[in-house]
Amino acid sequence: MTDPIFPAIDRAPPAPELSWSKLYACRRAAAARLGDIYALPIAKRASDILVREARPGNRILEVGAGDRRMQGKLLQQHGTVHYQSLDVDPAGNHDYRDLAEVPANFDLVFAFETVEHLALDELIPWLSTLRERTRLGGTLILSTPNTYYPPAYLRDATHRTPLCYDE
Repeated sequence: MTDPIFPAIDRAPPAPELSWSKLYACRRAAAARLGDIYALPIAKRASDILVREARPGNRILEVGAGDRRMQGKLLQQHGTVHYQSLDVDPAGNHDYRDLAEVPANFDLVFAFETVEHLALDELIPWLSTLRERTRLGGTLILSTPNTYYPPAYLRDATHRTPLCYDE
């Protein structure tokens, strides 16, 4: 299936490493499809978008769930949702440890402050897998630290790839 946002990636054979030129081509393709980033509404908190987009009865997957606090916000706002979580931390109480283990399509998939923990060459495959876990017509929500305010990105030594909100 051809990806409407990143068509160049779908036609190219898998590369062991994503080059900056290919990433730049993806950025241009996304900008052409999505339009001017400054025309997008800005939300103060990613959780506000999550609560607004979720619906009662939705199947929801949180990727990089940490302490699962978003589950409480979703249940408080919507009553019944089918929430599952994924996190690599073995100390957490999560449904999945690896995205490859996730068997089903979800109405809503979200990953807050997670993408920056990946290496550059892991980004496109990871995003493609998230897209595959999101059912047709479903919603995928991502957030990343504000790299225009360096302490937001630099405060965590596990951050590997800085991404601006307009990328």
